[in-house]
Amino acid sequence: MSDANPTEGATLTRALRRIMSAPVGRARAYSLLQRTVGQERLLQRFVTEALALRPGDRVLDVGCGPADVLAALPAGVRYTGLEPHPPYLAGAQRRFGPAADLRGARVEDLPADAVFERVLLMGVLHHLPDPEALALLRACLGRRAPGGALVALEPCPRPGRGWVEQQLYAIDRGRFVRSEEALRALVTSVAPQADFDVWEGMLRVPYTYMLVSLRR
Repeated sequence: MSDANPTEGATLTRALRRIMSAPVGRARAYSLLQRTVGQERLLQRFVTEALALRPGDRVLDVGCGPADVLAALPAGVRYTGLEPHPPYLAGAQRRFGPAADLRGARVEDLPADAVFERVLLMGVLHHLPDPEALALLRACLGRRAPGGALVALEPCPRPGRGWVEQQLYAIDRGRFVRSEEALRALVTSVAPQADFDVWEGMLRVPYTYMLVSLRR
């Protein structure tokens, strides 16, 4: 594909994005796609290594989508999911019912004293331009309980990757997929002590993630 016409490549990207946009806007289709590419392995590592939860811990999942991560959380965790997309919210509520506190709300809508041991931003920041992403990061940082952490997981394009991986980032509905350098710069502008870890080989398709941890 290195010899492909750039115009033809852009046309293919737009076509693939259109084809995918409608199905993945539905909760079941989105979750099915994620399972197909191997999401379970990613979520298991995310929960075990990045979250390290204990019974009674409070989890705030901002932009939770269909709340797929909830199925991987250990027993005894108290989960609150915020999701602005009504089909995803409805799908999560049908699947999990009273096992979770699921709301079509923003972080700013929560009670002032609502704090959590873990605040999650899983694949959210690349849907937001820098000013909105920074505002969300600040709002989430303020929701950490003493000793708590904000944990984010983002796509992370890196130089020299194959066409398939590059295309997966290009067709993402998020229009602000950032390079490793850009993501680091964004996060450290509000949290200089943030920790970063590159995760590769977690899916059945070539894909790279950046794990960001901001502990209090």
